[in-house]
Amino acid sequence: MANQWTRPNALSVKPFATDRFKQQTLFQQILDHLMKDEPRADAGSHHFHIAEKAVTYLRSRYAEPISYAALSEAVHYHPNYIARCMKTVYGCTPLEYLTFFRIEQARRRLIHTEEPVSQSPSSAASDRQHILFDAL
Repeated sequence: MANQWTRPNALSVKPFATDRFKQQTLFQQILDHLMKDEPRADAGSHHFHIAEKAVTYLRSRYAEPISYAALSEAVHYHPNYIARCMKTVYGCTPLEYLTFFRIEQARRRLIHTEEPVSQSPSSAASDRQHILFDAL
């Protein structure tokens, strides 16, 4: 007779919120480790300068809708070149960086305020709110 306290098939059990958090934390640690091993442009390079300008623009306007055209106009380079520079320096495209930054800002607001996530400027600017809610 099988023990009645044995755990059923792990796939049939829904994960707890803490399990999901641990999974996300581990995934972030893996990404951080991979990013450290990836070669990057040095601080004096042209790619670094352009990527920094793009990041400054994205961080200052993260709560607004941002297009590649607007980013290109602000940085004064073609969007493809900006994306290549950011990929070299940060390992992600401007859109990926912006999405990650918006998620981080929403997490901080949830931790430090009583404001619901739907009221967050980072979620209001995102046309992909489902991504934000899934990430949180």
